Amino acid sequence: MLDPVLLNDMTEMLTKHLKPNQIDEIGRMLFKRYNSHEKLGIDDHITIPRRKAAEALVDECLTSQKEEELIKCLIELDGSELLGKTVAFDSIETFMKDMVSSGYIYDFKKRKLKKLKDAQDELSNWGALREGKKYEITVASIDIVGNSALVKKYGMKKIEKVYAKFWSLLRRILAVYDGRIWSWSGDGGLVAFTFKDHPTRAVLFALELQNALSVFNVDPSLPIDEEISVRIGLDTGNMKFTQNTGQIVSETINYAAHLEKTFTAPGKISISKELYLRISENLQSIFDCEGEFEGRTAFCTDSQVSVLAQMRN
Repeated sequence: MLDPVLLNDMTEMLTKHLKPNQIDEIGRMLFKRYNSHEKLGIDDHITIPRRKAAEALVDECLTSQKEEELIKCLIELDGSELLGKTVAFDSIETFMKDMVSSGYIYDFKKRKLKKLKDAQDELSNWGALREGKKYEITVASIDIVGNSALVKKYGMKKIEKVYAKFWSLLRRILAVYDGRIWSWSGDGGLVAFTFKDHPTRAVLFALELQNALSVFNVDPSLPIDEEISVRIGLDTGNMKFTQNTGQIVSETINYAAHLEKTFTAPGKISISKELYLRISENLQSIFDCEGEFEGRTAFCTDSQVSVLAQMRN
């Protein structure tokens, strides 16, 4: 049986977005004969409230063990017509993300619900974002400073060990803030955040990563006697998603990458004005270095080590 939270979410979606006759139509897609009036023992001339109609259909699917078929139906109906009207479930992606948390994922290619085999943080689309659809996403471009010089000084073997430890640190912090790695190449890459409060979570991730490096750099197991420093640039905006995340074309991604490479000093974090306006005043207080970059206002932190101290003060 599915998680009760998912069952409740399905009921809420049906209630919020569909009329009783549309809910009955979905019932007829799943059963040869379905009539909510008959199921509830209500005369045909009496209008059934949306919630009662929704609860009746979900209950019928549970009784007949067709709840997975109902989920498939709802996912595929989103954006399609039902009885002459376009269905638009505004919370379908959140629902699909909750499915992942419950151990299920919808395979769009095979058009079926299946048990999740991979770890959640391996899903670049959170198990919910659809191919070709636009979403509001915050991205962070990250770069380890002076990679070429480090390799030349210490050799590739030692640097690879350092980067492997850094990669482990990055992934642990990223998991806390529900971010995803969209592309990575040795000394840097792109991570993304979406869903509720994604601007705040992205900034908190960047702050925690920078501050964690102060501890990382004194780890006696590191095979080099030099501190690792990173630059981080962030921006937020709408972009069209594709499963091949390394190939996503977006002004938001471009700006974050340019901001990191050109505007941001080692050990600092830079954010666009659009992102700055989406975070709390407490977080805004950290970004007191303002400037113009590529025709837009950008903000950056003062220093790497003092970021959390600034917040506490």
